Amino acid sequence: MDALVSDKIYKEVKDVSGIDKIESTSSLGVSTLVLTLKTSADAKDVMNDVRNHVNRVTLPSDAKTPNITEIETNTNQIFSVFLYDTTNTKSRAVLIDRAKRLQKELEVIPGVDSIDLASENLASAGVAVWGGGDSTTYDVTIVIPKEKLESLGLSLQSIANAIRAVNLDQPIGNFSLWDKKYDYRIEGKSSMSFDFLDTPITLPSWSSIKLSEIARIERKYKDTSVNTIMLGTGSLPYSFIGLTVNKTDAASIFSASDGVKSRVDAVMKTEAFHGIGYVYGNDMAELIRDDYKDLMKEWLTTLILVFIAMYLFVGFKDSLFATLTLPLAFLATFLILSYFGYSLNFLTNFSFILSFGIAVDTIIVIVQAASAKLRIGYSPRSAIMLALREYAIPIISWVSTTIVVFIPMMLLPWIMGKFLAYIPITIFWVLASGLVLALTVNSALYLLFVREKKTYVESDAVLEYAEESEKELLVLEREGKTRLEQSSAPLRTRLLHNATEWYKRVLRNFLEHKTLRRVSIFLPVLFLILSFVFLAPIVGFNLFPSDDNNMSIFTVEWPVWLTTEAMRERLWDWTKYFTGHSEIEYISTSVNGNRASITVQLTKKLTRKARWEMDVFTLEPLLYKKLVVLESQGLKVTSEVIANGPPWGKAIGLKLEAEKASDLPQLIAVSKDFQNHLKSLTGTKNVGTSSADTPGQFVLSLKKDLLAQYGIPPSVIYSQIVQSMNGITVWTVEDNGNDMDVVLKVDTFLSGAMMEDVMNIPFTVWPNSYRVGDFVDTKVANAIASVSRTDGKIEITVDADLEIGGDTVTKQAEFESFAQSYDFPLWISYSRGWENEENKELIVAVFTSFFLAIMFIFAILTLQFNSFSQPAIILYSVIMSLPVVMIGLLITGNQFSMPFGIGFIAFTGIAVNHGIILISAINENLEKWMKGITALVEAGSSRLEPMTLTTLTTVLGMIPIALKDQFWAGMGFTIIFGIISASFLTLFVVKGIYYEIYMRRKEGKDRKTYRNNTISDNPSTIPDKE
Repeated sequence: MDALVSDKIYKEVKDVSGIDKIESTSSLGVSTLVLTLKTSADAKDVMNDVRNHVNRVTLPSDAKTPNITEIETNTNQIFSVFLYDTTNTKSRAVLIDRAKRLQKELEVIPGVDSIDLASENLASAGVAVWGGGDSTTYDVTIVIPKEKLESLGLSLQSIANAIRAVNLDQPIGNFSLWDKKYDYRIEGKSSMSFDFLDTPITLPSWSSIKLSEIARIERKYKDTSVNTIMLGTGSLPYSFIGLTVNKTDAASIFSASDGVKSRVDAVMKTEAFHGIGYVYGNDMAELIRDDYKDLMKEWLTTLILVFIAMYLFVGFKDSLFATLTLPLAFLATFLILSYFGYSLNFLTNFSFILSFGIAVDTIIVIVQAASAKLRIGYSPRSAIMLALREYAIPIISWVSTTIVVFIPMMLLPWIMGKFLAYIPITIFWVLASGLVLALTVNSALYLLFVREKKTYVESDAVLEYAEESEKELLVLEREGKTRLEQSSAPLRTRLLHNATEWYKRVLRNFLEHKTLRRVSIFLPVLFLILSFVFLAPIVGFNLFPSDDNNMSIFTVEWPVWLTTEAMRERLWDWTKYFTGHSEIEYISTSVNGNRASITVQLTKKLTRKARWEMDVFTLEPLLYKKLVVLESQGLKVTSEVIANGPPWGKAIGLKLEAEKASDLPQLIAVSKDFQNHLKSLTGTKNVGTSSADTPGQFVLSLKKDLLAQYGIPPSVIYSQIVQSMNGITVWTVEDNGNDMDVVLKVDTFLSGAMMEDVMNIPFTVWPNSYRVGDFVDTKVANAIASVSRTDGKIEITVDADLEIGGDTVTKQAEFESFAQSYDFPLWISYSRGWENEENKELIVAVFTSFFLAIMFIFAILTLQFNSFSQPAIILYSVIMSLPVVMIGLLITGNQFSMPFGIGFIAFTGIAVNHGIILISAINENLEKWMKGITALVEAGSSRLEPMTLTTLTTVLGMIPIALKDQFWAGMGFTIIFGIISASFLTLFVVKGIYYEIYMRRKEGKDRKTYRNNTISDNPSTIPDKE
């Protein structure tokens, strides 16, 4: 098939515009090519071009017309329902019949688009399925005993001709009859499979018999796999058939699900379904309901935590309306997303939680600033107006920088780009809505909720450096109010005042101490360098971290090809390996040939947590240890925990490549060496190759000279062998809208093929009779089950998974080191084929997104501050926080991953906000003619409370995400540890950098002036301490 079909199609389509990669797999009777398109390509245009090119290919005469389809990633699947035989006495045909009855009942329900009845659709439903084809389609096989054919002097071809002769369905024409015209047609097509047994067969003696006298009818299903399901761990395995329910685009998944389930429950109670049980699988409606429950729980948790944090700083009323403003931003985002056709899904829900911890800062800062001004004597209206004047520009700037940080994520390639695009879109609208509300509605709510205070506390800095208009307004609005000393102020006010005063003293000492100041600037740089050398390798890399998704799959294989029945005999007592585990909801098995797949579906994660039961990562090794005893019988056992994210293959691996098909034997030998080495590496599991062995192949070659001597055309031999072993397709019948082939076959080759029987196949070249074995030679040769190519090169992939916590980078490097030292035969080479190499474009795109985000931020800050150095100072705190993030990942057991990349991009946008409000305050102080260290200290003290509050709320807002599951933990903890580190650097080190760049030289001039003119000392001209 590789040379006859796959290679020909590849050569024809390889130059079609828009194709990025072509992969082909060729096995006995089947050729499959998968075309991966470039991100910019239009799928419909490429499909049309490919179809036109494929039509030009000259394929073997018995090859069917190639089927060209687009692999759809979108699905409207609601759930699957599995019908199983509780008595284990019903045939497969009975189960299929009941499934089709249920299918007809469900197809008419409003909101239902289609009901798929096929085992090939069950893999996505949490059911193990191997093998090809639809589990309900079959061939109608007319079986004739060899002895009957020989005794009556008949051949398969003569019987096939007789069947075709009486099964005519053909138009004749349109003819006149008197004054009208009528159509004439011959109609003799059999509509039922058993009708064929009534076909008259003429014998060589010119007598006739009915086909039923020498033949019988059997069904031969195209999908030869045997599928069973076991509920829990205490039942027997039952045969099952599955249906997958899909909704229309416009239908609500909840109403459609409820309607279908109601009908299923009613139908299954009828007499026709007596002895048939059912169970639901991959219930998307239930999963989404659970997601929304989790969303509400996490949202309320975040809301409460943020409210408590705000209450500690600004009091009950201010915290209440500030916390309640954000849901208005969510509502606005819901409406906007709905208007633009975006549906709510896992990522939009997740994005709302993520954006809560970010967007709340916008509202908090204004509320905190107004609250601080209210404490010193301003009225609520003046307090909110002054807060808006002070923070409006910085807030607009920080919202802009946060938004642009997420926009490059929309440029990620392939399905991951579409997968993650919901995050920047959702966060954009939440932040934009939050900004508008913070500058408008939030102010109105502040005036509505907050009342005039009758007391105030003094602030020397405000009186000393405020504008004259602000001083006059403050004096006016303090009239009639009682001044409180700090000792008699409310506890919250005293604590905030004492913390601020302490911070001012520490900051002033830090800035005045030259050695400490400079060491603190360069120490994070050194720490950053060392972290890449020592910390990064320990943290490790895992592109898509695994989480408990309630499912694991075990694969059991015999080294060479077996029949399905033979494989089932080797696994006849498989159920004993899964007993005693209450975590298991159901287990499905699928056996096809020498391979068996066992899918273990666990109960919900929250249910297991409530019962103190094992998670999938604990249970999977225990089950594997039980199953691995099968390896003593020559079987191979592998296991896999179903993880989040797209299916990108195994963690490490290499692709071995050959230029020509003649090099395939050498390629197989090299792959075995690599497989053995990979098994020797510690921490690897599920080592395998894409090459599967078979017991071998029988090769028949014609004795051409002898055939010529007897005057026998070689085509006669070919056709006799193929027809006898595969049968002859004589007609089709319709069953439930599907055409089923009617195949005529000798019983000799019904379930197998002995070489002796092949040699004894009779044929006649009038007037003589012969046997095939007289004209062919036979030999046994090695063979593999399939041949794979990528972009024309024959390849075998050798790969493996890693134990939980394994570092793909380190193990891949070890494997590649072996490849580099290996003595490859001529024309054999290798290329990288591991998880991260397959996603190289994606990883590069994530890094590109980060650098684009940095560039966008730098551009916005440059425009705001009219400076290149001040944006660099702000970004210092972002870059220097990476070592602390690494430590956080180590402490929490996370690795560098895709979620980490998203988290660091998000953290960058958040951390920049602190720098913006700080640098803005410093610049404002300098404009007020504050000098030197005083400008820095007063700016820091004025921003201490909002920075501390926003850091606290962001950290608390990220906790539900960090604790949600292992997949998103890397992102949550990256933001948490990053923002803590960046806040500390902003509170101290950033001010030291600002001092070194902008003030040290100026103060040096001031000290020189002081020595020359003996002017009086002031805080801005205090010499540096050594």
